[in-house]
Amino acid sequence: MGIRDDEQAPAALRERAAALMDTIDRYKELNSTFSIYQVRGGPETRDFRFEPYYRLLATGRTVAPVNYDLVYTAPLRDSDRLE
Repeated sequence: MGIRDDEQAPAALRERAAALMDTIDRYKELNSTFSIYQVRGGPETRDFRFEPYYRLLATGRTVAPVNYDLVYTAPLRDSDRLE
């Protein structure tokens, strides 16, 4: 039995343990898959949608996850190369 299941442990500790275990589970899942993200359409991304990375940096922008949509995820096999 782990801390997240121990009813005698403080609630905050149980919640933190559960959150950490969820993070670990997501990490394991992500390490066996690959995902492709695409810049969202719409006026808020129009100014940088087709700009190369170095131009984003030159204009003081950074890559912000909020500007991307997940469009594809697939299993990653040992023989796959993502080059």
